Amino acid sequence: MANLSQNEMKSLYSLFAKMDREDLDHAVNLHNIRSRKIIAENAAKFSIGDIVTFAAKGSNIIATIEKINRKTVKVRDNATSMRWSVSPSFLTLVS
Repeated sequence: MANLSQNEMKSLYSLFAKMDREDLDHAVNLHNIRSRKIIAENAAKFSIGDIVTFAAKGSNIIATIEKINRKTVKVRDNATSMRWSVSPSFLTLVS
Protein backbone atom coordinates (compact mmCIF):
# COMPACT_ATOMS: atom_id res chain seq x y z
CA MET A 1 0.00 0.00 0.00
CA ALA A 2 2.99 2.29 0.18
CA ASN A 3 2.71 3.32 -3.48
CA LEU A 4 -0.99 4.27 -3.48
CA SER A 5 -2.44 7.39 -1.93
CA GLN A 6 -5.47 7.26 0.35
CA ASN A 7 -7.60 8.70 -2.48
CA GLU A 8 -6.41 5.97 -4.85
CA MET A 9 -7.22 3.31 -2.25
CA LYS A 10 -10.71 4.78 -1.78
CA SER A 11 -11.19 4.66 -5.55
CA LEU A 12 -10.18 1.00 -5.58
CA TYR A 13 -12.63 0.18 -2.79
CA SER A 14 -15.37 1.97 -4.71
CA LEU A 15 -14.56 0.12 -7.94
CA PHE A 16 -14.51 -3.26 -6.20
CA ALA A 17 -17.89 -2.54 -4.65
CA LYS A 18 -19.36 -2.08 -8.15
CA MET A 19 -17.80 -5.22 -9.70
CA ASP A 20 -19.74 -8.28 -10.75
CA ARG A 21 -18.23 -11.78 -10.94
CA GLU A 22 -16.77 -11.27 -14.42
CA ASP A 23 -15.14 -7.99 -13.39
CA LEU A 24 -13.71 -9.62 -10.25
CA ASP A 25 -12.28 -12.49 -12.32
CA HIS A 26 -10.58 -9.93 -14.57
CA ALA A 27 -9.22 -8.06 -11.53
CA VAL A 28 -7.84 -11.32 -10.11
CA ASN A 29 -6.11 -12.04 -13.42
CA LEU A 30 -4.52 -8.57 -13.40
CA HIS A 31 -3.42 -9.12 -9.78
CA ASN A 32 -1.79 -12.45 -10.69
CA ILE A 33 0.07 -10.93 -13.63
CA ARG A 34 1.40 -8.08 -11.47
CA SER A 35 2.36 -10.46 -8.64
CA ARG A 36 4.36 -12.67 -11.02
CA LYS A 37 6.15 -9.60 -12.37
CA ILE A 38 7.09 -8.42 -8.87
CA ILE A 39 8.38 -11.90 -7.94
CA ALA A 40 10.45 -12.05 -11.14
CA GLU A 41 11.91 -8.60 -10.44
CA ASN A 42 12.84 -9.67 -6.91
CA ALA A 43 14.41 -12.93 -8.13
CA ALA A 44 16.50 -11.04 -10.71
CA LYS A 45 18.35 -9.32 -7.85
CA PHE A 46 20.00 -12.61 -6.86
CA SER A 47 22.52 -15.01 -8.40
CA ILE A 48 23.44 -18.61 -7.69
CA GLY A 49 26.06 -18.68 -4.94
CA ASP A 50 24.83 -15.50 -3.23
CA ILE A 51 24.65 -15.59 0.56
CA VAL A 52 21.20 -14.52 1.79
CA THR A 53 19.26 -14.36 5.01
CA PHE A 54 15.55 -14.85 5.78
CA ALA A 55 13.34 -15.36 8.82
CA ALA A 56 12.03 -18.85 9.55
CA LYS A 57 11.01 -20.79 12.64
CA GLY A 58 11.60 -17.79 14.86
CA SER A 59 15.18 -17.11 13.81
CA ASN A 60 17.21 -15.74 10.93
CA ILE A 61 18.58 -18.35 8.54
CA ILE A 62 21.78 -17.67 6.60
CA ALA A 63 21.83 -19.66 3.38
CA THR A 64 23.43 -19.98 -0.04
CA ILE A 65 21.35 -19.75 -3.22
CA GLU A 66 21.47 -22.99 -5.23
CA LYS A 67 18.75 -22.43 -7.84
CA ILE A 68 16.48 -19.60 -8.96
CA ASN A 69 13.03 -20.63 -10.19
CA ARG A 70 10.18 -18.49 -11.53
CA LYS A 71 8.40 -18.17 -8.18
CA THR A 72 10.89 -19.39 -5.59
CA VAL A 73 14.59 -19.50 -4.81
CA LYS A 74 16.14 -22.75 -3.59
CA VAL A 75 18.64 -22.16 -0.80
CA ARG A 76 20.73 -24.34 1.50
CA ASP A 77 21.09 -23.38 5.16
CA ASN A 78 24.78 -22.78 5.83
CA ALA A 79 24.53 -24.12 9.40
CA THR A 80 22.41 -27.26 8.94
CA SER A 81 22.57 -27.95 5.17
CA MET A 82 18.76 -28.01 5.15
CA ARG A 83 17.22 -26.98 1.82
CA TRP A 84 14.54 -24.30 1.71
CA SER A 85 12.27 -23.03 -1.06
CA VAL A 86 11.74 -19.31 -0.39
CA SER A 87 9.93 -16.50 -2.16
CA PRO A 88 12.58 -14.00 -3.30
CA SER A 89 10.68 -11.19 -1.56
CA PHE A 90 11.65 -12.75 1.81
CA LEU A 91 15.39 -12.88 1.02
CA THR A 92 18.00 -10.27 1.92
CA LEU A 93 21.44 -10.31 0.34
CA VAL A 94 24.26 -10.71 2.88
CA SER A 95 27.29 -10.57 0.60
